[in-house]
Amino acid sequence: NTTAGVTSLASVPMFHITGLLYYVLINIYIGTTTILINRWERQLASRLIKKYAVTHWTCIPTMIADIMGNDSYRDFGFQQLRYISGGGTGMPKALAEKLQAEFELNFIEGYGLTETVASTHVNPPERPKHQCLGIPLSAVISLVVDQDTQKPLGPNEMGEIVISSPTV
Repeated sequence: NTTAGVTSLASVPMFHITGLLYYVLINIYIGTTTILINRWERQLASRLIKKYAVTHWTCIPTMIADIMGNDSYRDFGFQQLRYISGGGTGMPKALAEKLQAEFELNFIEGYGLTETVASTHVNPPERPKHQCLGIPLSAVISLVVDQDTQKPLGPNEMGEIVISSPTV
């Protein structure tokens, strides 16, 4: 859902796949505005979101936890965001629900390997599922297997994610 006219806050390293993909490649290709922050600072991020009318933010859930754990979180600038997503760790369900209830923002979780060249899974923006890495992207084959036997597991069984993709 990125189009020209979007302004993004880049708050994750550009040498990780998330930063490279969401803040460099997509934004240059589409022609959006990207506001850079060289390290995480809650107050600076808030000022930049407000000053530059940031609409899209792909971040790490711990950044959201840092904001929401502060008494002044309602003044952070969430009201003007249209899209918020991230990865790097799971988004706590209670935090995602609070973000949705107070600001009508669905946190879109994704999954990938920073050592590779792309994300492998992402939640559909129109129907995100909390604490879910999402569905495999095009050309990604994904299985959950038993760690010892490498045999595929069924739904709701805990195991290891095995991925085959041109990007891995």
